[in-house]
Amino acid sequence: PVWFTREGAPLFRRRPENAEQFLREVERFRATSIEVLTDPTYTDWTVGRYLDAKGYSNDFRRLYFDPQAASDLEAADGAPESHSIRKTVAAWRLRGRLDADAGTATIGAGMHTLWAAAERWLRERGVAVKAGARVDGVARMGHDVRLRYSDQTRASFSATFDHVVVATSARDALRLLEDPTSDETAALDSLATRRVRQIVHLDPSLLPADRATWGAFNHIVTVDAACPTMTIYVNRLQGLPAALPDVFVTTRSEEHTSELQSHSFISYAVF
Repeated sequence: PVWFTREGAPLFRRRPENAEQFLREVERFRATSIEVLTDPTYTDWTVGRYLDAKGYSNDFRRLYFDPQAASDLEAADGAPESHSIRKTVAAWRLRGRLDADAGTATIGAGMHTLWAAAERWLRERGVAVKAGARVDGVARMGHDVRLRYSDQTRASFSATFDHVVVATSARDALRLLEDPTSDETAALDSLATRRVRQIVHLDPSLLPADRATWGAFNHIVTVDAACPTMTIYVNRLQGLPAALPDVFVTTRSEEHTSELQSHSFISYAVF
């Protein structure tokens, strides 16, 4: 283990060469990187170009930025430094990783209650909710939009709206559009998707041997791996009672099978 945090305070088990500089850079990025969202200068900048221009060190990249950026599920393939700095900062802001954020919240009763909470919030504001309906097609009808859908009995219906917002993957969105334009087809075809392997398990071997260093998010940074393994310690993330067994969710573990078997990782970064 190299470092971890408790109540927002960083603690080191093995310090980087310049720990003080490393921590200053973490604080600087959290405080100032939001500039890329409003300054058009950074519209087309990559992460690497931004970090180089701002003078961030290798330790900052290896022990802080790269593990988090590479384990983002919606991130593009390839090394983190090839990613868009604007898209990365926008995603981190939504997760509450930047000082400009108001923080994040969790559903106390567990993720299976998320939809009920969202439905209740919408209905309280006068929104009509069609729960359990499957959208079968979307088509333009002059100035309106026709939406075909089926309910849980497979009965078919249609409704007309001024606007329809499609919130699904690019592949599914294109399949739903009954009359896509050439521009829509080109735009949606250009958005790549990928499968990410996640495993729910009870095996603590992907966390540090010292239980005191376990964080909610635990990253293994290997010598030559482009993408680190991330293991979520669900009990700490959700504040579960101590009597419950330890539950973990590991992402992309198949990419590091050989490295982990030979224990050739160089550090743990626990956030």
